[in-house]
Amino acid sequence: MTVQSIDWRPEDPAVLANPYPIFQRMRDEAPCYWSDRLRSWVITRYNDVKAMCLDKERLSSDRLRPFFESLPGSEASRISEVVVGLAKTILEQ
Repeated sequence: MTVQSIDWRPEDPAVLANPYPIFQRMRDEAPCYWSDRLRSWVITRYNDVKAMCLDKERLSSDRLRPFFESLPGSEASRISEVVVGLAKTILEQ
C-alpha cells in the first residue's frame, strides 16, 4: 500500500465521530507523510511528535522568518510593517 492511498480528512463527519481507525491505519502504514491536501506533514506516532516538538534546532513552525531574511532591506522593511499590522489585528480579535 502506498502513502498516497491514505486520504485523511479531519473534517469528515465519520472521522470526527470515530477517528481511531484512521489514526491506527496512519500509524501502521504511514507514520510520517506529506499531505498535499493539508499542505503539511502528518506525523502520527507519539514519540515522533515528541521528538519533533523538542527539536528546536532543526524544526520550527516559523515558516516566514527565513523568507523575510532573504529579502532586500527595503522589501523586508515593508513586509515587516505588514506583519506587525496583522499581528496587532489578530491580537485585538
